[in-house]
Amino acid sequence: MMKKSINARNRMDKRIAEKEGMLKNIEKVPTMTMNFQADYHREILQLNDLSLQLKNSRELFKSLTLSLNNHEIIAIEGKNGSGKSTLIKYLLGISQNLIAKGNYELIESLKISYLPQEFVMYSGSLKDFAKKYHLSYEALLSNLKKMGFARADFTTRIEKMSMGQQKRVAWAKSLTEPANLYLWDEPANYLDVFNQDQLIKLLKSVKPTMLLIEHDPYFITSVADQQIKLTN
Repeated sequence: MMKKSINARNRMDKRIAEKEGMLKNIEKVPTMTMNFQADYHREILQLNDLSLQLKNSRELFKSLTLSLNNHEIIAIEGKNGSGKSTLIKYLLGISQNLIAKGNYELIESLKISYLPQEFVMYSGSLKDFAKKYHLSYEALLSNLKKMGFARADFTTRIEKMSMGQQKRVAWAKSLTEPANLYLWDEPANYLDVFNQDQLIKLLKSVKPTMLLIEHDPYFITSVADQQIKLTN
C-alpha cells in the first residue's frame, strides 16, 4: 500500500513538472474534435454477473455487473492480469479460449471505436490510411496537427514515424471515425502530459459513451463517471 501511494505521488509530481515546462512554450491548448454520435438508446451496455476464465487456466474475474448509459464514461480498474483488456476483446468478439459465465447485452448495430493497448503496426501514407479506414482526411490531419504534428510529418510514411507519433495516429483515427461507443485501452500510453490534458479536456466537453481502461489515477478521476474494479 505504501509503495503504491509513493508511486502515485511520484507520477503526479512528474506530471506537474512536465506540464509546467510545456506551458512555458504553449499559450493555448488547441481543442481537438471527436466524431461521437450519441445513440438514441439510454442504456448502451449491460453486464450481468459476468465472469471470464481462460480455458485450462485461472479465472480472470468474477461477478461483474455494470450498466453503461449514453454520455457516460466507466473506468475499469484492476491489477495487471485481472482481465481488463480481455473484457474489452470479449465484448468485441475477438478474444478466444475463454469460458464466460453470466451474460451481457449490447445494443446492436452500434458503431464502435476500439483503441487497443497493443501497438498496432500501420503502414503507408496518412492519405492512404484515411482512405482505408473511411476517415475524413482533413479531419485526421487537423487532429494530428493539434496533437503537435508538424506539417512536414504529414508526408512521412506511418511505419517510419516514431512510436509516439504512431500512437497519435491511432488516437486520431479513433477520434475521427464516427462512433456511438468507445472502447479505449490505456489511451494515454506514449502520449505526453500536454496531449493527455488535451484528451481530458475533449472528453469532459463531448461526454462520449465509453468503457475506459487506464492506470493513471489523475486521468481516471478527471473523466470517469464511475470506477469499477475487477476482482477474482
